[in-house]
Amino acid sequence: MLSDHLKGGKYDKVSDDVREESKGVLKTNVVPERDFGMLDRVMAQKPNATTMVYEAIIMCTKNDTINWRNKLDPAKREQIMQLARKSKDQQRKQYKERRLELRRVQEQKMAENLEAKQRKEMKERVQKQQLVEKVEDFGGLWKTFVEVEEKLNSLNGKDKVAALHAQIQFRRKVLGAVHPDKKVFQMSTNGKQFTVQELKANLQKIIAQSELENQTCCNIVMERDGEVAKGPVLAEYRDIAKKHMEAQQNQGTGNQKKRKREGTVSKDKRPKRVSLNASDLPIIILPEELVGKKVSHHCVGDDGKTSWFRGTVLAMQTGKSQRNPDFVVRYDGYDEPYLFSFDDFKHGIVVLVSVSTVDFVGKKISQRFEDEHNHESWWETGHVLCVVQGSDERNPEFEYEDSEDADEVVEDDEVTVGPEICTFNLFEDYVKNDLVFL
Repeated sequence: MLSDHLKGGKYDKVSDDVREESKGVLKTNVVPERDFGMLDRVMAQKPNATTMVYEAIIMCTKNDTINWRNKLDPAKREQIMQLARKSKDQQRKQYKERRLELRRVQEQKMAENLEAKQRKEMKERVQKQQLVEKVEDFGGLWKTFVEVEEKLNSLNGKDKVAALHAQIQFRRKVLGAVHPDKKVFQMSTNGKQFTVQELKANLQKIIAQSELENQTCCNIVMERDGEVAKGPVLAEYRDIAKKHMEAQQNQGTGNQKKRKREGTVSKDKRPKRVSLNASDLPIIILPEELVGKKVSHHCVGDDGKTSWFRGTVLAMQTGKSQRNPDFVVRYDGYDEPYLFSFDDFKHGIVVLVSVSTVDFVGKKISQRFEDEHNHESWWETGHVLCVVQGSDERNPEFEYEDSEDADEVVEDDEVTVGPEICTFNLFEDYVKNDLVFL
């Protein structure tokens, strides 16, 4: 290395013995580079030859062996050739032994590297398992600033430090979190341990960086105007989000005509879905998909006490930025609507909650239907009547009264119009973003 010959390097001040020993060392790498060039040419000309043949050709060329042999007297030349012929078998034997030794050393080195890799992986697995257990002891992974404050308030001084250490190390070693400032993952600096406030600030920086990365990915998806989304899942959710916006516009304006569908498609022809549970939550990719969802909003009162208010998202206000719109929410037990922003949802101040049968029975909903043959979809409103008796408690079916479709019923020669009663698994539609609460 060049640094070895600079001031302070191991060859900066050498002894006389080293100078004498290295007197014949080449000052450049021209000669070995020329040798490798010859090897490359010979290997191209004789691709099936052995290493011993390549070595013999190069040595014969470099040493000018042919001219040396031709200058010998006939008797001496014949003696040399006889010696070369007799030593052929011995040279091949030595060559094979050398190859076996090289293979043995190579395999030994590979085995040592594999063993070292396995020890390292096992050590990392043990560390990750220990971090998982530590994080579980302190209430799981803290995902938002609000959750960090709540968890720290419930711990004492020593446990706060241990909990923050576990959260930071878990995000670094298990989740692979990154941050421009690598010091946020440290527990101390210059031999001085960080305080609780410093550790909390570092953890919040890591969480903020993770949220920024998630927002960047979301913005990349949202800013693809006119470009087909990669993958069927994103394309499906983008289409559903557009249908949600159209449905909300139709429902929000009374004098507007609702979109008409051409022909009648039986609702029992809807595509079959994978069975889901009530505990599953919808996947929110676009802000529009929050409309009609059940959420819980974290609020802090004047006395400093925190409370969660459960409610239903009624609409999205389009006047604000499309990346951070405001949402209208009505809390359970309150008549007046309130507002929250999409940033509140991304930072965990507003979270989705699991639904139950109580959330459906007696409620007015809007449901998305689709005709796979004609590639059409539409939204219809209706009223949930009750739970079908005998259905699965974890994934029940509901009787649903469609307020848009009507059947003709003949009673005593008089024709009356009555609503259509259907049976659906509404939990699945809600989780798949095919159902919203009105």
